[in-house]
Amino acid sequence: MSRRSRIAAGIAASVIAFAMLAVVLTAFSHPSIAPEDLLQAIAAAKAPLIIDVRTSREYQAGHITGAIHIPHLEVWFHRREFPAAKTDPIVVYCSHGPRAWIAAFQLWTLSYQNVASLQRHMSGWERQGFPLRTGAAP
Repeated sequence: MSRRSRIAAGIAASVIAFAMLAVVLTAFSHPSIAPEDLLQAIAAAKAPLIIDVRTSREYQAGHITGAIHIPHLEVWFHRREFPAAKTDPIVVYCSHGPRAWIAAFQLWTLSYQNVASLQRHMSGWERQGFPLRTGAAP
């Protein structure tokens, strides 16, 4: 196979992979929670499991009180840290949405049925002036 043929085959495989991903992503959807509602749940000691899926540096610079840190590509490997009940509420967030979406999809593949993303993401939480905790502790 010539170099040109290998490149063409690689491009074709990439296009097919992205098309398949688009079909899967279209079939998957999950709800979101308003920052105000999450803040109220935290204040009432009724917060769901909150997962910050940003980098360690971002998490330590400021995260939602009570949020545990699990990088977005490692969610599946931390499944033992999640509730045994697949219907317990879980909220995931990142700075602007894409990483939270990937994490929510991984939770969905683990059969969690009550996963939500934070509306307006961490950037919206910060814009509203909601409280942040710094450091490595939840």
